[in-house]
Amino acid sequence: FGSSLVSPCPRRAPPPRSKPARQRASSAAVMAKPADARKIVKKRVKKFPRFQADQFKRMNPAWRKPRGIDGRVRRRFKGSTLMPNIGYGSDKRTRHRLRSGFYKFLVRSPADLEMLLMHN
Repeated sequence: FGSSLVSPCPRRAPPPRSKPARQRASSAAVMAKPADARKIVKKRVKKFPRFQADQFKRMNPAWRKPRGIDGRVRRRFKGSTLMPNIGYGSDKRTRHRLRSGFYKFLVRSPADLEMLLMHN
């Protein structure tokens, strides 16, 4: 038995598969796309915790600016909690956008729908 390049039983090609029903249906209906398809970049996603809020149960973890004379967070020492500042802000053109690229909008009347159609 020598090695040959041609196999003794040639493999049959699989039959062509048709697309599933849901893929065929979706090709007819096109999803809406935002007019401005700019990439949304978040400089920071984590919340800014209040300094020492993890040590006291009675303290609300919502951010409050430290105002003490010796506070290491206020003085921005290395390794201490970060303080929020203007540099963490989002791009003005993508601020308040959802991940889909659209803005959140509550429709209360048919006139609101007409306004939406005119703006996009």
